[in-house]
Amino acid sequence: MKKLTEQVLSLERPSAVMTVALPAAGKTTLANALLRELAVAAPDVPACIVCSDDIRNEIAFETGSRPYDRSMNAVVFETAQNRTRAILEVGGIAIIDATHLNRFRPETVERYRGFGAEAVAALVLDVTLEQAKQQNEARFLTGVGYVDPADMDRMEAYRQAHPLTAESPGEFDVVFQYNPYGA
Repeated sequence: MKKLTEQVLSLERPSAVMTVALPAAGKTTLANALLRELAVAAPDVPACIVCSDDIRNEIAFETGSRPYDRSMNAVVFETAQNRTRAILEVGGIAIIDATHLNRFRPETVERYRGFGAEAVAALVLDVTLEQAKQQNEARFLTGVGYVDPADMDRMEAYRQAHPLTAESPGEFDVVFQYNPYGA
């Protein structure tokens, strides 16, 4: 985690760090750990997590709807964009906690640049589809955050068709690889 923290702090600011991984891969856990490390290593640097799942839960609570009702996607996206813009406007580090495994990713990266991000980084979690599906099954048992396996398969197809590596960062300025399983 120390190396990742140093890599993120080396980015030009303001910066956007976008998690890129399947559902249940550990994005939220990693984002929270990174934010804690950034607060210790650079307490003067404003940093914040923008988590699409948290936004979904907030909207569901306020409206009385189900958190994973697809009809709220546009509102979740707009809210996440507004929160990211606010962090970037103060020169901070926005950690955007979402899958980012769909055709809108390049457009999202460009939007963050338009909000003033000097650097947009991908934080790719090296988790296999099978590992993510196992974690997703645990979510099914708790009823929190479960994703339809067919949706996971679709995201995996996008990930395979648009791989991100340090040598081939795609639309990003830099790609950080992280394996939550330590391998």
